[in-house]
Amino acid sequence: MKKVRQKLRKFQESLGIFYLPALLGVTFLFLLILGWSNVQPTSYSFELNQVARETIRAPRTVEDKEQTEKNQQMAMDGVGDIYVFDQNREQQQIDKVK
Repeated sequence: MKKVRQKLRKFQESLGIFYLPALLGVTFLFLLILGWSNVQPTSYSFELNQVARETIRAPRTVEDKEQTEKNQQMAMDGVGDIYVFDQNREQQQIDKVK
């Protein structure tokens, strides 16, 4: 055990100030290799109108801004006005107070 410690200390002294960056670099490479399958995108091979053998999920969402604006405008146009000013209602309220 002492020999391993001595070799490690000797290695650390030989690298000097580059010991910590080297250690972090080796750790980063180890973790990258360990998780590479999760980072690497999956590729599929299929043709137009072919039924997929498995469910394919998109890695990101793309919004069609023009169609979204049209749909929002149609929704706004489909809703009636909430407040409608009525001249008769004003007079009715005044008559109630009197």
